Amino acid sequence: MGEPNRIYEAFNREAVYDLVFGHSTPTAIFRVGRTCQVARRATQEYIYPFEFRVLQARTEMVVSGSSALQFMDRMVYPQSDLDLYVAKDHAAQVCGWLPTEDGRGYRFVPSDRQIERGILTAQLALRSHNTPMEYILSFHSTVVMNVITYRAAYSFYPKGTFEEGLMLPCDTREVNHDSGIEKYKARGWTVTHFAAEPFSDPEEHAFVLGKRWVDDSSSWMILFNDCSRILRHAGIPTKNIERVVDPITLNSFSLVRNRARGLVEMQFSVVKPGFFQNR
Repeated sequence: MGEPNRIYEAFNREAVYDLVFGHSTPTAIFRVGRTCQVARRATQEYIYPFEFRVLQARTEMVVSGSSALQFMDRMVYPQSDLDLYVAKDHAAQVCGWLPTEDGRGYRFVPSDRQIERGILTAQLALRSHNTPMEYILSFHSTVVMNVITYRAAYSFYPKGTFEEGLMLPCDTREVNHDSGIEKYKARGWTVTHFAAEPFSDPEEHAFVLGKRWVDDSSSWMILFNDCSRILRHAGIPTKNIERVVDPITLNSFSLVRNRARGLVEMQFSVVKPGFFQNR
């Protein structure tokens, strides 16, 4: 029997890969998932329910924050919310769908200009005035810059987050910046303020200054199955599924150094014309 067949047989037994992946790091699992289709399917330990992914495709809603981090790190943080980000045009549709599925509903979190109603529920839906990426790139640090769409899960800084256990604080206007940093320090991540200069080797450095794209070679991308079926149920044409672009991948951003403040920050611009809706 040839070597490729041995690999196939090894990962075609559920009990085997459960045992192997149960003692593997996220980095090892990701690398195994790149070796063959069987291994790739095996590394997808769980995917959000079908109808939820249909809703994601229909509304361009993404999962981010601690929810996406837990998914990719295969960890569970007690009492954590499901962090959903959606453009305001689809917020009502998402909030209307959530209570009908598992009975838990969503918890409204007001901005500092709004009155809190004290609604106690189990899930969290956030409205983005422009685009979900505007919020995600304004997070307190790189550790939570991960997103899940209907099509794939993406980690913007996987080497630092999952291989080295590092988080790079970003200069941001986020209200809970310091408390967010402390929360993830308590969960085991170490703060670093080092970012390599532009064009440095991303294989050598966890964080490199310069322009990035969501799905570039420095990101991790875990592709999900059944995307064509998801799109059909969402009412999106799928004649050439290979040409269907995940909207989140149309976003770019730049990590730059703010020398006056001694920190790094994310730079990006929000394009508002209708053609670029939610980009």
